[in-house]
Formats: sequence, C-alpha cells, structure tokens
Amino acid sequence: MREGKGPMTNIESISKEVLHNIGDGVLVIDREYKIIFVNKAMLQLCGQRREDVIGQKCHKFSHQCPVPCHKKGISVICPHINVFKIGESVSVVTDT
Repeated sequence: MREGKGPMTNIESISKEVLHNIGDGVLVIDREYKIIFVNKAMLQLCGQRREDVIGQKCHKFSHQCPVPCHKKGISVICPHINVFKIGESVSVVTDT
C-alpha cells in the first residue's frame, strides 16, 4: 500500500484491483443507470473498450434501449430497481 493515503482510499484501491481481476464480468451502475465501473472480464465478454463503456446508461449497453427498461415496458426484469428501492443486493447471471 502507498503511504500518505487514507485507509478508505487504500480499501477502494484494493477493492477495484480485486474486481478488475476476478473472472466474472462486473458492472457497477449508479442511481441514474450510468455505468461507473467495468472490470476486465466484462470488457472481454462484450468486446468493448473501457472508455466506451464507462458513462453509458446500462439499458443502452445491455438492451440497446434509450430509456430505462422498466419505463419502456421491455419484458426484462430490471434488477437495479430492487437495489435502488429496497436496498437488496442483486446478482444477475446471463447465458454467454
């Protein structure tokens, strides 16, 4: 760990490093449905570059839909609704 950084910065750094190096694809999405983190495995799965994914809306990235899925009536259950509304963690497994 680097000296001169607070403990939270070190934890965040270590967490990002772990997430980047696990074999499963991981996206982190904020309350505005914007992708704020993508790991190496997800980039390999989708064949895109990090700078092309970060900042995209998840519904555009995952479903090529210009609005959040639940607002469009798409027959996809949006796992983020549970996270944002009731605080339950969600894991989504898709066929690749």
